[in-house]
Amino acid sequence: MVRLVQRLAAGGQELRGRNAWIADLLLRRGYNRTAVAVANKNARVIWALLAKNEAVYDPSGRSARKAA
Repeated sequence: MVRLVQRLAAGGQELRGRNAWIADLLLRRGYNRTAVAVANKNARVIWALLAKNEAVYDPSGRSARKAA
């Protein structure tokens, strides 16, 4: 995770989605807070996957069962 933050800080690529959020947070809050925020977000995603017993994470919040 720390390497991800380093790569985003050094990279010159167009950022989309979650990477754009991380890069913006890095500019606003600094390296250490960004690393903690990314770890927290990862933990929340993992918890949601385990709690809902779903294999696919949908960041929009829509359930795969409701769409079917």
